[in-house]
Amino acid sequence: MASKQFKGKTCTYCCAEGASATGDHVLARSFFLPEHRDNLPQVPACGHCNGEKSQLEHYLASVLPFGGNQAHAGRNIEQVAPRLAKNAALHRKLLAGMGGRWRSINGGPFQYEMSVPLEGEKLVQLLRLIVRGLAVSEFGLVLPAEHFVVEAAFLLPPISDRWEAQLAMAGETVERDLGEGTFAYRAVRSRINPEISVWRLQWFGGMHMQGAAGVGGAAYGFTGNRRSFAANALERLFRGDH
Repeated sequence: MASKQFKGKTCTYCCAEGASATGDHVLARSFFLPEHRDNLPQVPACGHCNGEKSQLEHYLASVLPFGGNQAHAGRNIEQVAPRLAKNAALHRKLLAGMGGRWRSINGGPFQYEMSVPLEGEKLVQLLRLIVRGLAVSEFGLVLPAEHFVVEAAFLLPPISDRWEAQLAMAGETVERDLGEGTFAYRAVRSRINPEISVWRLQWFGGMHMQGAAGVGGAAYGFTGNRRSFAANALERLFRGDH
């Protein structure tokens, strides 16, 4: 149900003033078990942005649970079946691309992992929107597109190691675990340049992603003003430039 408190505000995603029509759940309720859907962060959103984000969420909520490592991963996968029953084309695509492998993590016992095909660009698009939304809900940081860069993706070491170091910078810090491992994030907002925030995002207990979106158990992102030297440095770091 739309709440009046979110109407007529600046849209979190396109930054159009007065355009919001409803409150958008930054992390879609469909990612969570029913008992974990209360008190999820919400932000103002216009109808157009809300609709486009919902399409990404519908697709990813049908794919990402297969990579879950949290305690209730099986129950999250059970929620996928009704969605796929309504989307025969996606169901066929996932069945055709499903695979598996035995893998050892940090020298431990080998475990069998299921793999499903993933359109990596859709994941990256949603991650960027999530960083925007959380920057608003946690820090009140509205990010006009013409001045700000917002980036997010799954990253490999050693680049991910450098981002872990960035998360230790001095500033306002927030750390949350929503839905007992369904989605967890840590962020820090710079004290020196408050338009800069750095994020670590983990879905379903730290999925291991492989493909166009990268490989790893966490995604990383940041916000910053394009006219800032510090933000430009972060953008180069994100790309892996020296």
